[in-house]
Amino acid sequence: MSKLNRLLEKERIVFIVLALICLFGIFFVLPVSFTNAFRIGKAKVGVNDKLNQVKAFWPQKDQYHKNIKSLTEEIDSVQSKIIESQQEPEFLSFVSSKSKEFNIDIEILQPLSQTFYINLGDKVLNYFPVKIKAKGSYHDLQKFIDYVQNSRYFMEIKELKLSFQGTHNTIEILLCGVIQNKKEQ
Repeated sequence: MSKLNRLLEKERIVFIVLALICLFGIFFVLPVSFTNAFRIGKAKVGVNDKLNQVKAFWPQKDQYHKNIKSLTEEIDSVQSKIIESQQEPEFLSFVSSKSKEFNIDIEILQPLSQTFYINLGDKVLNYFPVKIKAKGSYHDLQKFIDYVQNSRYFMEIKELKLSFQGTHNTIEILLCGVIQNKKEQ
């Protein structure tokens, strides 16, 4: 009988150990597995959404590259119309030389104090006003103003006074260019 009791005792210990292993699996391993499965499922949904976005936009990628190139060229074109701070004399020389091409006699070409226009982070754009007093025929003055406004620089006429004096017309202009300065630190 003692052998039978020992055998039963061994079987009971084996049964208890197996029951504990099963309970451990049910209460600890399965919840971790389910949590991981849910996490993987959520990640799969996110990946599927991103994949669907890529599929939707993939045919348009070439158009995006063309747009980037076009916008980059346009930005370069716009930036080339801004006067650099070291180009002030060149800008004034440009206005003076173009006036001669249009038979305009400039009496006053006076740069005035710059005024703030916009802050671009590392650079500041200012208005660069220039006072001009000139003489010429009405049509030559008109052609000159039109040419200057559509030139290689950004320019805006802030003030314009036209008067008639004998055979010539006199014009007084406050012409503002846009000048770029580095931000002082």
